[in-house]
Amino acid sequence: MALAPAGPGGAAEVTLRPGRAADAPALAAIHRAARAQALPRLREPWDEASVAAWLRHVLLARHRVRVAEAAGRPVAYLGLDEAEAMVLHLYVAPPWQGRGIGRRLMEEAKAACPGGLALHVFQRNLSARRFYERQGFRAAERRPASANEEGEPDIHYVLTPDDRPDERRERMSEATQKPEIYKGLVGVYADVSSISKVMPETNSLTYRGYAVQDLAENCSFEEVAYLLWEGELPTAAQLAAFREETASQREITPALHRVIREFPKDAHPMDSIRTAVSFMGLEDPETGDVSEAAQYRKAKRLFAKIPTAIGATYRAAKGLDPVAPNPAHSFAENVFNLVQGRVPEPEVLKAFDVSMILYAEHTFNASTYTARLVTSTGADMHGAITAGIAALKGPLHGGANEAVMHMLKEIGDPAVAKEWLQSRFDHRALVMGFGHRVYKSGDSRVPTMKKYAEKMAEVVGDRTWMEISRILAAEMLEKKNIHPNLDFPAGPAYHLMGFEIPLFTPLFVASRVTGWSAHVLEQQADNRLIRPLSWYTGKEQRPVPAMAAR
Repeated sequence: MALAPAGPGGAAEVTLRPGRAADAPALAAIHRAARAQALPRLREPWDEASVAAWLRHVLLARHRVRVAEAAGRPVAYLGLDEAEAMVLHLYVAPPWQGRGIGRRLMEEAKAACPGGLALHVFQRNLSARRFYERQGFRAAERRPASANEEGEPDIHYVLTPDDRPDERRERMSEATQKPEIYKGLVGVYADVSSISKVMPETNSLTYRGYAVQDLAENCSFEEVAYLLWEGELPTAAQLAAFREETASQREITPALHRVIREFPKDAHPMDSIRTAVSFMGLEDPETGDVSEAAQYRKAKRLFAKIPTAIGATYRAAKGLDPVAPNPAHSFAENVFNLVQGRVPEPEVLKAFDVSMILYAEHTFNASTYTARLVTSTGADMHGAITAGIAALKGPLHGGANEAVMHMLKEIGDPAVAKEWLQSRFDHRALVMGFGHRVYKSGDSRVPTMKKYAEKMAEVVGDRTWMEISRILAAEMLEKKNIHPNLDFPAGPAYHLMGFEIPLFTPLFVASRVTGWSAHVLEQQADNRLIRPLSWYTGKEQRPVPAMAAR
């Protein structure tokens, strides 16, 4: 059976219909392909013929089955036990995933069982878990491997009427009265996510439920990258395999090295890394494959290659030869070696690792939302990450860490810090590194980053920048009641590590690519094109005048 989308880009119309006994072989092929992609190492207890027989004589004969069909071929199906309000099967053929088909089938299940639903998901099937959590399901019980014939631990998920996400009716027609406008989308919940959250009770940013300050103190950046993508922290064996896989993919091609050498020597490193990532998309053998498995593989390749591209672009602009990545190096060691041609002291590596963890993810920030918006169009991983990099360059977002260090260098001397700041107040000028859209009582990441910035000052033996920072933070809190954000201690920390200021935001990219790609995968798992409305304030419709009358 052909499972590939029909027509250019898979544009065939998808319709839903009741399942028929004759569908059994096609549905068995979908079942097999979807499970093989989601869990490549799954021990299947049945062959495809046995699955087809069970589908024909049990699922299709006794239960409600809805089939999604395109160009006359099934591409997905839902099996529902209405008496028990249990979703038995929901599978989408891999080439058709990320197109909203699973969500449409789930909406039918919800309508058929308004009192609630239940289902079981393998613990390792993170894409399915993310999908069901976005649909409002919550984990009720974790079950051991003995609970099913596959020998896989699973999770019992439930959906009750109280758990259902608010269903907002889309209104794509223009309103006749001016609606309330939320400039900057302030206060707007655009979607659901299970990746990160700022917990209001503790004012802590959490990744997959873990406080980021705890992760920074107890984990490496590679462990946190694994967590963001896989949903759980790795075991020692999983971490070793992850490090080996990503370290082996750090090299960039000779073609990209040649392109980098042609970049203008005065180009901003953010423009260079944005262009380099776009070029990686041209070269990647799976660029056109937007299945979840391929997108995840591309995310890991970007994680591995972006530091190499950062080092190559930086050194090319200086007229220096690139340094080859060393697969034996940790992520932090690799970055320093690629850029500076050295591996520094353990204290410096730890401070850098902490910064990578703190910068890795932060809910629906501007660049992350940009990546999700691009993904919602069906674009590939490289396209979404390239767009995220472009958004991150702005000084009101990622570029703020560079602006902070420029500000500190402009002040230069702790003795004039108060006077300088008062002048900014007098001229109502922006002070970089302060304030945050989400945090109103202080950025939870700042104390940890400040601690390691102070350690960097001790290692280098120069407290000038930290003393200026201390004075500015105290004055801003006393005079304006505004707290610093993560960029405020990160800027001087990177400077003390020996990185030049224009590299600060590319280092942010090396970290945030993990969060961006986790959001790309989450968006794609239950996608809907992001298309907001605007309130028109231009001229009323009018005729086009002749040239002589203009």
